[in-house]
Amino acid sequence: MEAKELLQWYAADRRKFEGIELNKANLPDSHLQGIALIRSSLHNANLSGANLSESDLYKSDLYRANLNNAMLSQARVRRAKLREVQLVEADLRYVDFTGSFLISANLTGANFSHAILTTTFLSHCSLRETNFSHADLYKANLRNSDLSGVNLQEAVLKRTNLMEADLYEANLVRAMGTEANLKGAKVGHANLAGADFNQANLAEASLTYANLANCNLRGANLSDADLSMACLRGANLTGANLEGANLNDADLANAILTKAKLARASSEGAKFRETVMPDGSVRSDEAIPVDRDRLRMAIDKPAESGWQRASAEEVLERFATGERDFPQVSLRRALLYGAYLRCINLDRADLREAYLRQANLYGANLHAANLSAASAIGSDLSEANLSAANLRGCDCRGADLRRAVLVGSSLQGANLSQAQLQGADLRDCNLQEANFAGANLAGADLSGCNLRRTNITREQLESTIRTKVAPSI
Repeated sequence: MEAKELLQWYAADRRKFEGIELNKANLPDSHLQGIALIRSSLHNANLSGANLSESDLYKSDLYRANLNNAMLSQARVRRAKLREVQLVEADLRYVDFTGSFLISANLTGANFSHAILTTTFLSHCSLRETNFSHADLYKANLRNSDLSGVNLQEAVLKRTNLMEADLYEANLVRAMGTEANLKGAKVGHANLAGADFNQANLAEASLTYANLANCNLRGANLSDADLSMACLRGANLTGANLEGANLNDADLANAILTKAKLARASSEGAKFRETVMPDGSVRSDEAIPVDRDRLRMAIDKPAESGWQRASAEEVLERFATGERDFPQVSLRRALLYGAYLRCINLDRADLREAYLRQANLYGANLHAANLSAASAIGSDLSEANLSAANLRGCDCRGADLRRAVLVGSSLQGANLSQAQLQGADLRDCNLQEANFAGANLAGADLSGCNLRRTNITREQLESTIRTKVAPSI
């Protein structure tokens, strides 16, 4: 069937087509919502930008089809063949891919949020900056896949095959990975806070600098795994196999190691504080005495620059005791990865080049703070006060800035790609050369902003509540 004929039938209200051939069909930006192309062949078809939401592609063959920027939300793509398909930045929310084959597919920047990928086979796919949050990947096969930096927050990974996969810096917060296979996987610098990997296989996995705070690893196999410098605060490792594991410099404060196997494991420099050991005893190594007067002076005594010096560890310790006010504190180049600093007062603080990746700064006061060149990838800054702040060159990729106040701030050269800015107040901001690729600006206020040399699209601008800006884009 020719593309023109299909469009004519669709215009005549026909929606169901079965066993048809649309090889090399040219259908870019076509409106085909609700269409059924069951057991059909779409080899090399051009459907870029097409609206295929709520469509049915059951058992269809889309070999080398171009679906870049296509909308397939709530589509049924069960048991389909998607070899070498292009789905760059496609909208795949709530799509049912059960039993489908995605081989050598380009899924860069695609949104799989809430998608069903049970028993799906994904091999040699490009998955950079892909969003799998809340997706169901039960028994999916992602062996050897590159998932570095991917968002898997609250995803279902039960019995998923992630053997030897690259999950470096991935977001696995509250993911459900019971009995998942991550043997030999690279999970360094990933955030698994609050995740459930009960009975999972993490043997020989690299988890250096990973955040496993409050993670359920009950009965997990972590034999010969590298957990050096990992945060395991409050993690449940009851009955876990840690034989031969590297726990050097790991933080095991409040962790539960009841009946865990630790033969051949190394723990040089590891922090044990109220840690439940395999025999049921509680271990709290004698900490280096802390001079609290010195700590308070380090924060309260102004430095020559006007900032008050403190280390990240000192601020985190005082925050944990209930203190919230740290005005003008100097935390330049501080390592605050995954830190919980909800509603903290960092008024006029120095956070230049600070590492704030996936930190929780919800409702924080960062008025006039200096965050130039800081890394805030995936951080929660929703409802934060960033008015008059300096965020020049700040990396805010995927950050949550919903309802944040940024009035009069400088974000020149900042990277806000995939950031959530719904309802944010950006009045009178300098946004020159900022990167807004894939950012959500619905309901944001951009009145009086400098948008010179930004890549903000007309569609993004029209989604704001006010579109009167200083210069024309």
